Amino acid sequence: MRDSATVTEPTPGPGWILRPCRPEDAETVLGLFHALDVVEFGAEEAELVDVTSTLASSGRCWLAAADGNAVGFCHTQSSGECDTVVDPAFDAALRPALIRQVLEDGRSLGVGTLEHWAGVGMRLTGPALEPFGFRHTRSSWELRRESTDLSTPTWPDGIALTPFYREQAEQVWALVTHAFAGGGFSHGRPLQEWTRLFLDDATDVLCARRDGALVGAAILSTRMQDAYVRQLAVADSERGRGLGRTLLLEAFARAAAAGRPGTSLGVDGANDGARKLYDSVGMTVVREYWRWDLDL
Repeated sequence: MRDSATVTEPTPGPGWILRPCRPEDAETVLGLFHALDVVEFGAEEAELVDVTSTLASSGRCWLAAADGNAVGFCHTQSSGECDTVVDPAFDAALRPALIRQVLEDGRSLGVGTLEHWAGVGMRLTGPALEPFGFRHTRSSWELRRESTDLSTPTWPDGIALTPFYREQAEQVWALVTHAFAGGGFSHGRPLQEWTRLFLDDATDVLCARRDGALVGAAILSTRMQDAYVRQLAVADSERGRGLGRTLLLEAFARAAAAGRPGTSLGVDGANDGARKLYDSVGMTVVREYWRWDLDL
């Protein structure tokens, strides 16, 4: 949860204190996210796995408490990903204090650019971030497909779907790392961190091979009762041949077989090629997110 560098305890604010956040605080932090989500996104967004993953990441995590009750949370990862959460019923002055803490931690960790996600427009988060120099730089779309009227996957000639074994994790990691390199949301995670974030809670991993070589993969989990495509990657040599579409159709079929009402995923708003693929298999946009960036 915390890196090995010396950490300076933050100065208490008027009416609250900050303390290091611990793994056992996960349920409490989730409650804070849910209270904010209803205002920021219109519905609860975060799940417990999101919080536990954050608390296990390298970086700094703080919990704000007032009169013994949790009222806020912030974290800053070494990758630059960060978040600030304040109970909407609590003093709004806490949010700027948490943002200042994130900036301090980001500089201490040597972060180049801080990345903070929020809902669309200027709800609660945007007005708090903007005075510190954060700017809306990217958007992400959540897309969804109902588990009805599905097409049968037809694999391209020479491609076979093969079982996934844990010892093949490095192969999948190498494929998705290369496929996402240079993308707007790519962080080039080390194998161990990637495994914890994407494989530990996976419900299925689809592996497509040609002559024994891995040329396509999709990592599936669950989110809000739906199947969720965590990552989808196709080797350069196979792009434009229908493999990505077939992997998606297979994911839809497995979601339906498992009784999931639908399948969802997230995509970089600037990735027009991916959007065309997802549109072609019947996925539709259900929500937009904004990313606010600050160069330190």
